[in-house]
Amino acid sequence: MERIPNGRYTKKFREEAVKLVTEDRLSVPEVSRRLDLPKSTIMNWARSLDELQEDVGRWVMDYNTERTHSGKYCYGKTPMQAFMENKKLALEKQLNQTEPTPAPFARVT
Repeated sequence: MERIPNGRYTKKFREEAVKLVTEDRLSVPEVSRRLDLPKSTIMNWARSLDELQEDVGRWVMDYNTERTHSGKYCYGKTPMQAFMENKKLALEKQLNQTEPTPAPFARVT
């Protein structure tokens, strides 16, 4: 990754820089040195990604556990309530967990 002059970086560049910290487990100072960027820039990019992930996590949790739905199977319950109430039925209906069906009888001609 090449440093872009004047401090304008593409989204892909920022994502790759953050991946070096989050996925490759390099330290912020190491990434900063490799990319010739200020440590604070790398930290800001990583922080904004963390904040976005936390925001999405809160939204998903609220959507599934707090907000009631009026869909076909929710009947005014949250999706998590509907899931938990029907979990036993869903497990019973799993084809890969049931006994194999016996072979059909041979036809006599």
